[in-house]
Amino acid sequence: MKKIFILSLIATSIYANIEILGFNSDNTIDSVEVKNGSEIKQGDLEISDSLLKSDTFTLSGSLKNTIVDNSTITQSSVCITSATVKNVTIDNSSKIDNNNGTKSIINSTISQSSVYVPTSSTLTDSKIKLDSSIENTKIKNSNVSLCNLYIATGTTISNSNITGNCKLKDSEIVGATISQGNIVSN
Repeated sequence: MKKIFILSLIATSIYANIEILGFNSDNTIDSVEVKNGSEIKQGDLEISDSLLKSDTFTLSGSLKNTIVDNSTITQSSVCITSATVKNVTIDNSSKIDNNNGTKSIINSTISQSSVYVPTSSTLTDSKIKLDSSIENTKIKNSNVSLCNLYIATGTTISNSNITGNCKLKDSEIVGATISQGNIVSN
């Protein structure tokens, strides 16, 4: 399997203390075929066993005129695992646009601008903005997740503002599962 990580911040350690950091990530893949079990991550923020405090993140991922077949694409997603996030601003933007004619997403998994808080994490006094857009694309036999918030048992979220703006436009959907703007707690 081929994996591509493009300007992603991944902090995984026994303990990292990240304070007053500004991180901007703007990523574009244009006119490419992504096939055969490939995995692409654009502008993701993955925090594990760490503290984020008073930080600002701007994360952007864009696919243009691209065919995705039997692959996984993750754009501008945030994953907070066993971490504390306090007074942080995160602005996520994801876009798939095939303005040169309809391109396809086939037998693939796409996740755009979603927040995952899987276990034992705290999110307080923070702002997260999620923008997601898929346009001019045929989506066939695929799973697509846009602007979703996944919260696990044992997670604390307080005094935070999470907003999502999701758009699926001028596209064809055949045998696909689309999940857009949901809050999932388990």
